[in-house]
Amino acid sequence: MSNRPHLFVARHGNVDHSTQSLSPEGRDGVTFSAAKFAAFLGDELSPRTAIYTSELDRAIQTGEVFAEELGVDPGKVTQVGILSYLTEEVGTPEELVAGAQEILGQEASARTPQVLMVGHMTEVSLLAFGTGAEHVKPGKIYPSYLNNQ
Repeated sequence: MSNRPHLFVARHGNVDHSTQSLSPEGRDGVTFSAAKFAAFLGDELSPRTAIYTSELDRAIQTGEVFAEELGVDPGKVTQVGILSYLTEEVGTPEELVAGAQEILGQEASARTPQVLMVGHMTEVSLLAFGTGAEHVKPGKIYPSYLNNQ
C-alpha cells in the first residue's frame, strides 16, 4: 500500500523502579531522542505523527515527551494493550504484529505519514527487528522491519 505510514518504535526511557515511572535521567534521555526525531522529520511532518503507547505509565510518559517535542497534542497519544502483550505475558508475537499492522491500516486511511509506537524491550525488539531477542536501548527510536513488507 503506497500511502502506508512509516512505522517507528521506541522503548520507554529509564525507569525509577520504586515508582515504575520515568526517572529524571530517563526523561532527559527521551527528550534528547525526541528532539533528534523531530529534527529528522522536520516541521511539516513532526506534528502529523500518530503516537501509540502501551498502557503502562513509563511508556505513556515516554509517549507524552515525544508528543511535546514533535508538536503533537498530548491528548492524542493513544494507549493500546498490544504494546505490552509480551511484557505482561498476555499475548503472542503474532498478535502484536497483527495489531501493529491493523493500526498502520487505520492510520493509512487517515493519511498519517508516520506512526510511533512506544513499548517495552521485547515488543520494541520484535517490531523493530522481527525478533524479540535483540537488545533495544531505553528511549531510542528504531525503524520497523514492517516498513519493508
